[in-house]
Amino acid sequence: MQPESQTNLIDKKRSLGVMLAGWILILYPAYVLIYPIVASILISIFNPTLVERIMNERGPAGGAMLLQATGASPVAVIAIQIATLLSVLIPICSLIGGVLILRLKNSARKFTITVFLLDIILRVFLLIMAFNNIYLKQLVMKDTSSIIFFFTIIIFEIILIWFLLRSKTRAEFLKN
Repeated sequence: MQPESQTNLIDKKRSLGVMLAGWILILYPAYVLIYPIVASILISIFNPTLVERIMNERGPAGGAMLLQATGASPVAVIAIQIATLLSVLIPICSLIGGVLILRLKNSARKFTITVFLLDIILRVFLLIMAFNNIYLKQLVMKDTSSIIFFFTIIIFEIILIWFLLRSKTRAEFLKN
């Protein structure tokens, strides 16, 4: 005999899109957390001079220390510290949201939309701040892998928000 939580999960009718969205949300933290590690390893293997140049330009300091060193405003320093915290919290929220979306919880749909909207707003704000600081603008323009990663995440989040806001998807969550 199966526990009640497992039978409810199995008995609920989910569309392929909702099931795919739930699993993508569950796997999203792996991409966000593993991609920078893999990219760093590949860059250090295939282009060690780039790593040396980046370390010489940026130094081992974190983003907030780098901003302070470049004379950025205190708002920018606080924003980068918040972004660092959110870069850990967003994948965790995604994992929780994915599991609950598979269970067709409408609150999970709203939670996921809210979290990703906040993440998009923060990312756009950080991009604007980076291009307002001449030193950071030069660093951002040199690092194409970070730009690709940045825009891939924004595009993914926009598509997911669009999917979760569709009337058909919303109706699926409301009927269960």
